[in-house]
Amino acid sequence: MKYWIGLLKGSFTALMNKPGFVLSSVTTLSLTYSFMLTALSLLFVIIIKPLPYPDSERIVKLDYLRFDHRGILQSHNYPQPAALKIYDAQTNNNYMERLSLIRYGSDVIGSIPDQPKIDSLYVTPEWFDLFSVPMEIGLPLSSERGLNSHTPGAVISYPFWQQEFNGSADVIGESISINGISHPIVGVVNKTFKEPPHCRGCK
Repeated sequence: MKYWIGLLKGSFTALMNKPGFVLSSVTTLSLTYSFMLTALSLLFVIIIKPLPYPDSERIVKLDYLRFDHRGILQSHNYPQPAALKIYDAQTNNNYMERLSLIRYGSDVIGSIPDQPKIDSLYVTPEWFDLFSVPMEIGLPLSSERGLNSHTPGAVISYPFWQQEFNGSADVIGESISINGISHPIVGVVNKTFKEPPHCRGCK
């Protein structure tokens, strides 16, 4: 025991005579552990941590990427005939329980005086069920506003509701105009909902 105590005292004395070495060693170890913890945390968030939706491990996103001869991304959207064929086939296969079409866009709201330009999301009604979207007021899009019904309708985000309609409950039944088409507002998404990751700004 005395041997080990003497050895530790000798090592401590030697280190005190070389403060530069001690400082560089402590700094290197601190940075190494910091980078390791950061990497492990990022790995957990990206790969391990489940998405905040029911049965999130069963949700699959299908993307279509089209590149030109230089390898530059030209489109992030499925060609319409292919998307419709996949969507129509969901009732006749055993590998997809539910499927929703999604298209990201950017639109000007013509019915609001300052005509704000907003990020928009065009979805089929199944999207609200897939992600169990909670509503602040009103209802999500129903099957009556499905793909082939050509019945317009809009569900707006909580921030948009607060900013453009001052959080008024009378917003249900009002309309917003997009590309000359009037869409009656049927619901407002709850502020706790986190939209699934996506690619805004893709061509």
